[in-house]
Amino acid sequence: MLRRPPRSTPGRTLFPSPPLFRSPPLLGEGRVPATPPSPSSPGHRFWARGECPHLLTPPPQALLTLQLRGCSHAFPPAPPAPKFTTHGLAPQSPIPMEVSECSLSDDTLCQAFSDVLLDVEDVDEEDASDPSLCSSYVKDIYKYLRQLEVSRSRPQYLDGQKINGNMRATLMDWLVQVQLKFRLQQETLYLAVAVTDRFLQDNPVSKKLLQLVGTTAIFIASKYEEMFPPHIGDFTYVTDYTYTKLEICQMEVKILQALDFGLSLPLPPHFLRRISNVLEMDFQQHCLAKYLMELSILDYDMVHFLPSKTAAAACCLALQLTGYEWCGFMNRINLITLISLQAIKDKYASSSNGKISTIGQLNSSWLWDLAQPLLK
Repeated sequence: MLRRPPRSTPGRTLFPSPPLFRSPPLLGEGRVPATPPSPSSPGHRFWARGECPHLLTPPPQALLTLQLRGCSHAFPPAPPAPKFTTHGLAPQSPIPMEVSECSLSDDTLCQAFSDVLLDVEDVDEEDASDPSLCSSYVKDIYKYLRQLEVSRSRPQYLDGQKINGNMRATLMDWLVQVQLKFRLQQETLYLAVAVTDRFLQDNPVSKKLLQLVGTTAIFIASKYEEMFPPHIGDFTYVTDYTYTKLEICQMEVKILQALDFGLSLPLPPHFLRRISNVLEMDFQQHCLAKYLMELSILDYDMVHFLPSKTAAAACCLALQLTGYEWCGFMNRINLITLISLQAIKDKYASSSNGKISTIGQLNSSWLWDLAQPLLK
């Protein structure tokens, strides 16, 4: 006589959904009955098909997750359903597990072995919990930026034009003042400088239109970088209404067409933050590197240097001035801008920048000896 299955009690179901690789639940009590259950029994439909209810296939969420990770064969297939005989379960042959076809790239393997053999500290490990910092692919981002920065301005691109390096330096000094007045981001200033240089190298302009080019460049950069860019009327105001809104709009169209709307440029601040993080620079060293790097935008002879090299040189010089040993990365830097224009010096003399432009190390004899060959 068949034993009646027990009634369901609170907190227990007759056929629960077991996790993977769990021992099979029992129909009723004890073991699976060898004789067919009654048609009214819940286990009759499994018996009729020769299946057991505990053998479940992997949930679709697990398979989807593995497929998204590129490991579509990492999960072992579900074993076939065992067949029942009059004496119980039929013997099953062992099923070999499939080997995962997930293979790591050569770059990943080389990076992994380099970190172990060279004992390199992962500076992004602490940022893994913050998804906004993109620590899992930050190296790929900077690798892409290094590929983009090769399209820089040509050296001495003003040769044969009506404007010269001194006029350009005056324009850049004025752009720094505009940035301070409107409280724009650092990226906005550097993008305006890059847009101006890239436009002037292929489009000669007169002295009268040079300020219009700079004004329009920072207007374009503010719309690209700022969350709340200034109105076009504000830019006509800072030029003392020398140029009208229509002239700025017309120059904007001309610049964007000349650059083919290519505004996604790697900038020195992008690399400076990365280098500062790797070198674990303190606040004073970071501000000093920012100050030295911003002085480079005034120098016409440095327009063709890559942004990554400019940022690295500024960090190297900042470490040297604050007592670190000379790393030998950069063997020359034009420091004539330290005594020429005042906008950047006044900017970094504020307390928000640690009054870094007033430190005594900037007047050291070592620094002047380094710049002496370029002052002749």
